[in-house]
Amino acid sequence: MGDYHTLVERLRPQRRLAIAFSGGIDSSLVARAAVDAGIDALAITVDGPLFSRRSMAQAAEVAQEIGISQVVVTTDYLPLEQSPQRCHHCKAVLARIWKQTAREHGYGRVADGVTGAELADPRLPGARAAGQAGIWHPLAEAGMEEDDIRGTARRLGLSTWKAPGESCLASRVAFGEPVTRGKLHMVEAAEDHLHSLIGSGVVRVRLHGGLARIEVDPDDFSTLLHHRTSIARTLLKLGFDQVTLDLQGYRSGSMHVSRQGP
Repeated sequence: MGDYHTLVERLRPQRRLAIAFSGGIDSSLVARAAVDAGIDALAITVDGPLFSRRSMAQAAEVAQEIGISQVVVTTDYLPLEQSPQRCHHCKAVLARIWKQTAREHGYGRVADGVTGAELADPRLPGARAAGQAGIWHPLAEAGMEEDDIRGTARRLGLSTWKAPGESCLASRVAFGEPVTRGKLHMVEAAEDHLHSLIGSGVVRVRLHGGLARIEVDPDDFSTLLHHRTSIARTLLKLGFDQVTLDLQGYRSGSMHVSRQGP
């Protein structure tokens, strides 16, 4: 287990540091630690078709909450890769954007919110791709994992302490299928509708051809089933052919694991 003091002390010698900032709990804690370390820090947020409007709004709000300067860089990038290595290719592209933006603003090093567990998870090739591109992982070095991070964020009063993890919208598209703006818009609109019903809980709408496979926490099943008629009607209007509820519930990286039980 790691601790926040170790994280802050690892950041302090940097003096100037850019942070790949999504506004999620992990990158938010790194940003807060940079502020507490008293260093000159810049939050770099990439915007584009891969990222929901919800996540962009959250990133802006959390940066203001923490008191860190934020730069938003817009890109039209869409991944061409359709294999399970898609995330690796995407993260390599994002790393180039983070590093270039950092250099343009006078920052020599970029850190992110990747943890040691993510680096060890074969379902998350993007975490390793960032490191291979030269992005620093201070949380992993400090030994802080999910429980440490959430507990620390709660103690510090960060609004993200109980927020579910997020990932880019491309992670909702089944491997072997092209990622298009139209598909991403469908997924985002579908997830927005489900969030309007269950609030801020975790929501994933996985796209398999024309089928929408909904993943939420099992505690939210009853709410979705209560609204099943309106959910089906809304998602069919968005362009999905079929709408299903995954009875295994939300699983991170479930596109990589298909036939395992819960």
